[in-house]
Amino acid sequence: MRRVSHLRTLQYVLQLPRDRRGERPVLSRCQRYDLRRIGLGELRAHLRKTVDAEGIALSDAALALIAREAEGSLRDAQSLLDQVLATVGQGADDAAVREVLGAADRRLVVAVTDAVLAGDPAACLRHLGELHTHGYDAQRFCRDLLEHFRNLAVLRTTGDHQLVAELPEAEAEALAAQAERRSADDLQRFFRLLLEADETLSAPARTVELRLVLEMCVLRLATLPPLLPVEDILRRLEALGAGGTAAPAAPAAAAPPSARASQETSGERLWERFLARVREDKVSLYLALAAGKVVGDETDVLRIGINPSI
Repeated sequence: MRRVSHLRTLQYVLQLPRDRRGERPVLSRCQRYDLRRIGLGELRAHLRKTVDAEGIALSDAALALIAREAEGSLRDAQSLLDQVLATVGQGADDAAVREVLGAADRRLVVAVTDAVLAGDPAACLRHLGELHTHGYDAQRFCRDLLEHFRNLAVLRTTGDHQLVAELPEAEAEALAAQAERRSADDLQRFFRLLLEADETLSAPARTVELRLVLEMCVLRLATLPPLLPVEDILRRLEALGAGGTAAPAAPAAAAPPSARASQETSGERLWERFLARVREDKVSLYLALAAGKVVGDETDVLRIGINPSI
C-alpha cells in the first residue's frame, strides 16, 4: 500500500501482482490499471528522446542494448542509462556500454549463429573462446542465443519481417539472411537444444563449469545434419517399397475390406525393409526406430507408432 498526498487530496495506491479473488470488496471500489511490459522499440524510442534532450551521443545499438537489458521496464531502462552515463560519461561508445552492463556483443551472437548454420564447430569454439576471454557470462550468452534462434524460427516460419522490426537494423538484416539457411524445423530443434542447455546451466546442483556446458551444446548444434522434409522421407519410403524405383505410383482407390490384411502385411514388409536399409547406413538411428510398429497402412501413408516409454 502506497500513500500519495497532494495538497488537499489524499490517494492510496494498492499494488497487487494479480487480480486476487478474495479482495473483491476492496477491488470493487478501486480504479484498476493493468501494467504491461514495454516493447523493445518503444523503450528505444523513449531512451533516444531522453539522450537527445540532454545532448548525449549514444548509438542506436547502445540504446538497444540498454532497452534489451531492461526487459520491458521503463524504470529499469532509465536506471541503466543513468548507470552507463555515471560510469563512462556522455561520450560512451558501444563497447563501453557493453562493459558496464556486462552484456555480450550482439555481433558475437550473430557470428556464433553463422558458424552453427555453416556446420563449422572450430569457428564456434573460437568465438566462444572470445566470449570467455572478455569475461562474459555463459548463461546470459546462452539466453542471447535462445532469443536469436527464436527470432530466426519465427522469421523462417512466418516470413513476416514486421515481427522483428523492433530490433536494430543491422541485427534484423542478419536475421533475414540467416533464416534462409535452414528449415523452420531445424531452427526449432536448435531452440529446444539451447533451452535444455539453459536449464542445465540454471540447475542449483550444477558442478560442471558453465563454459563447458555451453561449448558442448553449441558443438552439438554445429554438427547436427539438416532434417529431411517429410515429403522427401515419404518419397524415399515409397521408392523403397517399389523396389528402388524413382517415382512413386499414383494413388490408388481405397482397398476393400478383404484386401486389408494383405495391405497390413505389405506395410510391415515395407517397414522392415526400411529398417534394414537404415541399419546399414546409421545404426544409432536404427536403434531409435526399431521399436516402431505399423499402426496404419493407407493408400499413400504408412503410419508408424513408437512407445515413448521404451
